[in-house]
Amino acid sequence: MDGLLNPEDIIRKCAFFNGAKVADFGCGHGHLTLLIAKEIGNEGKIYAFDILDEALEGLLRKAHSFGFKNIEAKKTNLALPQSTALRENSCDFVFAANMMFQNPDEDKIKILNEAYRILKHGGKLIVIDWSNKASFGPKEHKIDSEKFKEKALQVGFNFLESFNAGIAHFGLIFVK
Repeated sequence: MDGLLNPEDIIRKCAFFNGAKVADFGCGHGHLTLLIAKEIGNEGKIYAFDILDEALEGLLRKAHSFGFKNIEAKKTNLALPQSTALRENSCDFVFAANMMFQNPDEDKIKILNEAYRILKHGGKLIVIDWSNKASFGPKEHKIDSEKFKEKALQVGFNFLESFNAGIAHFGLIFVK
């Protein structure tokens, strides 16, 4: 991805399974989206959400060139209620990598609410983002993982575990 993350280790840690339904929040150009699509197989489905048309177009070009048919991309502002248009309790996983830092705190709560709404009972939310402990990266918007954890708990998630997501990132896994 950017040399700061080890995508294969992250995907392995997430324990995606064949046939899973995954919502990828803030998918960007889709490097991790494609790895997830491979993990969940043709029986699975990944819903890739981003606010930028260019990012989604890049993802769809890559998906087409690699022959992935299990990716559905949609432009959306995830801070808007029910913005994914997915049914309640319809996803096994919500994956959010390097997107929360781009949102103010009140929008983080709204995004967490949407993740909670679409996850099945027992579904997992995986968040990877810029750590405020990193000596480099975005200057003003890095996240304190403990404060983020508090926000997720307020929404109703249960904390499962943290993991090493790279030299400048934290990884958190929550369960609904």
